[in-house]
Amino acid sequence: CRRLKTDERTKHIPVIMITAVRTDPETRVKGLEIGADAFLNKPVDEYELVSQVRVALRIKKAEDSLRKERDSLERVVEERTISLKEEIANRVLVEEALRSSLNEKEALLKEVQHRVKNNLLTIHSILALQLNQIEDVESKNAFITSMNRINAIAKIHTRLYQSENYSLVDFKKYVEELFRDMSYSYRFPPENLRADVKDIAIDINTAIPTGLIVNELVSNSMKHAFPEGRHGSITVSLSREGGNACLIVRDDGKGFPEEVDLTHTEFLGLQLVVTLVEQLEGAIELIMDNGTEFRITFRGR
Repeated sequence: CRRLKTDERTKHIPVIMITAVRTDPETRVKGLEIGADAFLNKPVDEYELVSQVRVALRIKKAEDSLRKERDSLERVVEERTISLKEEIANRVLVEEALRSSLNEKEALLKEVQHRVKNNLLTIHSILALQLNQIEDVESKNAFITSMNRINAIAKIHTRLYQSENYSLVDFKKYVEELFRDMSYSYRFPPENLRADVKDIAIDINTAIPTGLIVNELVSNSMKHAFPEGRHGSITVSLSREGGNACLIVRDDGKGFPEEVDLTHTEFLGLQLVVTLVEQLEGAIELIMDNGTEFRITFRGR
């Protein structure tokens, strides 16, 4: 029995041990421990023997079925493991390719922003050289206004170039830089400029028209709100109200003429502001109370 159960070729064959003498329980246990499926004493009852054989055969059949199921499951697991390893390897290759492509696109986008900024600054420099040859005050002011518009756009691209996210602009830093340049252009005291801009990042499609609006309204206040050496302050604020952004440009200067109609204005700067607000699909409101306040709401992006 021991030899049969230790041989790979015969270990699955049922074995019924039959002895000619009565045995104690300890002997029976030893017989079962070495591999016997049943243990009978002579004389053997025919029906008991047949019953034991049937039981042993049923057990063997069940074990064979379980063994086949186990072998089948092991094959499935092995095949699936191989398949998963291949999928993981392919996924790693795809992720590496995507990461490489993303890095390449980010580098290209950064280079585009850098070149656009440089081209705009080149135009700005050319206008500055031309400005030195103009003596007419009105023409000089027109040149300065155009240069500031170009600078407002260039700073958007500068912000994008310096940002980790090449599609969003840190508008607070942008306004602060714009204030610094405009105070120099118009000889306006920088300490009288206030930026109350929340930490809001907006995309380039919104940032450029919004930046131009700020440039137009602030430059208009610097040029016209404080005549004859009058002192005052200019404040720019940007915040979120629900799903919208609210931009406010306010000064405490002499105020706008009451007859001004934003929808039919003759001033080029205000015409540009109205057009830019329409581009943002927003709304503009003019409030004249101890100065001038422009309140512009648009969908924040």
